Amino acid sequence: MNLPDKLVITCPPDAVAVIPYLLGFHPHDSLVILGASAERSFAFRLDLVGRERYSDLLMQLFGLMIRNDADTAILLGYGPEETVGPLLTEVQDALKDIVTVNEVLRVDGGRWWSLMCTDQECCPPEGTPYDSASSHLAAQATFAGLVAYGSREEMAAMVTPVDGEDRAWMVAETERAEQDLLDDAPSSSLLVEMGLPLVRSLTGQDRRLSDHEVARLSIVLTHLRVRDEAWMRIPSLDPQQQLRLWLDVTRRAVGEYAAAPAALLAFLAYINGDGTLARIALDRCRQVTPFYSMAELIGDCLRLGIPPEAVRDKIRDTHRSLPEVWGESAEYV
Repeated sequence: MNLPDKLVITCPPDAVAVIPYLLGFHPHDSLVILGASAERSFAFRLDLVGRERYSDLLMQLFGLMIRNDADTAILLGYGPEETVGPLLTEVQDALKDIVTVNEVLRVDGGRWWSLMCTDQECCPPEGTPYDSASSHLAAQATFAGLVAYGSREEMAAMVTPVDGEDRAWMVAETERAEQDLLDDAPSSSLLVEMGLPLVRSLTGQDRRLSDHEVARLSIVLTHLRVRDEAWMRIPSLDPQQQLRLWLDVTRRAVGEYAAAPAALLAFLAYINGDGTLARIALDRCRQVTPFYSMAELIGDCLRLGIPPEAVRDKIRDTHRSLPEVWGESAEYV
């Protein structure tokens, strides 16, 4: 995630305190890199790996730093010394040739250790206890609207499908929408004819859509022309309104109809610097459609650490050319 301008890290406790808010959850068994350039700051998390995979991880980090023009970094490893210590040392040694590594920290069991400080007065051998919730930086992050869930699994519950009576109503509405949009005339022209006005009308509305609206929207989004219309509109609309919309539609869409809303949610999260939510949304998309092309594209952007700003600007430029590329109708895909 991109670091908000008002959150300034000045010491190891600041870094430890703010990471959960940048990632969206309290990390475990993780390597986290806080990178910075003259134009941006960002946080990037990777799972811990064994020595046999160090070279792959380092290649990924090199690309991440270069593509984001990073010139400084803070490294944080979450886990036990025997696992985290060697990896942090390897990463520090490898990155020092391309960036200035300002700090290297290991975090475990409510304590942090600096691998760069040898002064036992400020960095005792038993580690320094911390409480992220009591940090002034954590308070600033909360005020800025950032949330730290207890775990990634807890955060993933944001896109868990609705159940119970809500699910029953959505199934019924989806079946009715299928009869209107697919059974009587299963042509792509109808999906485009109905879908484009629907997307243009509903995606900018800051309210909870009805079951009827969600069902019809989820079905017309199966056409790539309609899905791309929603995709290209996202950067020009209010990000918080879009977040509420696509979280809700992703949870309420039935079966494979959740793929497009989840991919759109992933794109929204990605261009706004929330890599964790983007990956969670991609997981949801792949649950119902394992090889959804838009999800693969966004996943590659995340894996390669491509700056969100570059993609956001490109999408804005592309929106104007959609009618030329697609026309107002196209073959159903």
